[in-house]
Amino acid sequence: MVRVDLSDYGYVNARVRGMRSHLLTKDFFMRLVEAESFEAIHSMMDQTVYRREMNEAVLMSPDRPDYDQALSINLVATLRKILDATGGEPHRLVNLLLTRYDVLNVKTILRGKKGNATPGEIISTLMPVGNLRMDMLEQPAIGRASCRER
Repeated sequence: MVRVDLSDYGYVNARVRGMRSHLLTKDFFMRLVEAESFEAIHSMMDQTVYRREMNEAVLMSPDRPDYDQALSINLVATLRKILDATGGEPHRLVNLLLTRYDVLNVKTILRGKKGNATPGEIISTLMPVGNLRMDMLEQPAIGRASCRER
């Protein structure tokens, strides 16, 4: 019988529970929906852990900030933080769970190409949290030769 060191799991569990406390509540979403302007929404989001990404979205495109992209960037960073907080068997298991995003990213690239989406549109929807990093995903998304073709 294999013995498993459960102390690693306890640490990861505590980290994830701490991060979970930062998720937006149903009441917060209801207040966002009832907000009268984008400025009000931004002001509310500025009071959350998502503030940095929201402000970056405004800096990148002041006329039309991409808040969805900002939240995606935060999700990628959070999932990476969880992966980085693990070691041993928990790391292997978290990494295995995150490879689901590799499959989703490949499907996104294929669907984008089939639907004649621009490389920028395809790239903006990718979530590089699995084993395939953004530079690897960008190659087929923008039409460059893959590593195997070189």
